[in-house]
Amino acid sequence: MHLKVRFPKPIEYRQIAAFIANCKSVFSLSDLDFSYCYPPETFNTLTLTFILPELSKLVPAVNGFLNDAEYEDDGVEILVSLHHGGKEVLENANAHAKLSQLLSQRFNITREVTFFEAVHVDDQSEDYIQIQSAIRELRVAQPEPEPIAPEKEELEYADLPITLKDAKAIYGHSQIRSKPQTIRSVTTQSGTVVVWGDVFGLETLETRDGKRMIITYNITDYTSSYTVKIFEAKENCEELLKDLKNDVTILMRGTVRDDEFLHTSLINAKAITLVKKVPKKDNAPVKRVELHLHTNMSAMDGMTSAENLVKRAAEWGHKAIAITDHGCVQAFPEAMLASKATGVKIIYGMEGYLVDDQVPVSAVMQKRLLMRNLLFSTWKQPD
Repeated sequence: MHLKVRFPKPIEYRQIAAFIANCKSVFSLSDLDFSYCYPPETFNTLTLTFILPELSKLVPAVNGFLNDAEYEDDGVEILVSLHHGGKEVLENANAHAKLSQLLSQRFNITREVTFFEAVHVDDQSEDYIQIQSAIRELRVAQPEPEPIAPEKEELEYADLPITLKDAKAIYGHSQIRSKPQTIRSVTTQSGTVVVWGDVFGLETLETRDGKRMIITYNITDYTSSYTVKIFEAKENCEELLKDLKNDVTILMRGTVRDDEFLHTSLINAKAITLVKKVPKKDNAPVKRVELHLHTNMSAMDGMTSAENLVKRAAEWGHKAIAITDHGCVQAFPEAMLASKATGVKIIYGMEGYLVDDQVPVSAVMQKRLLMRNLLFSTWKQPD
């Protein structure tokens, strides 16, 4: 008898085993060909653990080595961090190929699987020798899955202001390749995520024994922001901090979790790639001249200095730019010096508030005043 079931969400393997046993008992079946699967969208690094008992049954060498393991999914490859060693044992037992095959069967997704050891294992220890001996006795031989052509890597993102040209992996074993999601879409149930953004609010803390460091920082892609945490050996953190600084732009892969010390949801970073932002450009054939512009001298209306505004105008090929702050001219000296450095002509002006004192009731009229060569125009009451 053959039975195929598509469950709406992953369930524990022991429940599936109990279901198969009950079917055999109720229908008096000596054998039941039972297959099942889940919707692909239900897959993440948390639901992956639901198929590990099945993997242990198919590959006995798995037992013990995957305890406390951590999983990272970048959309192309699943990285399995082993905290109890066993990389060579699992690879010899072909566990990576079998796990990849199970993911295809259960979730209808394609992933390569790579094991790496988070700790060093002494291959001369008694435990290691016993495990190797047990593996040789089992003579585990699993068939290789049919090769699947890898998807073409996407190295540039037309809808994002970043480029992977000259990208540098500064944390983790390799450069991040998958396309990031928006930080706004990250939730506490997201599991492993890949995001991009600018770094700010970076802080470091050394543990009491001086052997490890805690790095925390915030990352924003301007859809939202998230706190990130790294807990690593001191020497690794010191090397990382040579590149990881405030205001740099990064691609990052990590796991979303609740932090019991900060009492908030954060991303536990697993890999970081340093990238560059693509500067905005003015590609108009005829450049504009901005005649209404507020610097940081306009309270509640401007945040950028006159120097930076003039520099940006020069980068975009603008020949002139006006300064029209609210009721003040304090930005003029800075704008004048920036003009000399860049060659951009400054149109000195002010957004003023004038009162006609010839009428019984005061009427406030807002006028933008532009002046040329520091000559103010005189406002006159119309006849």
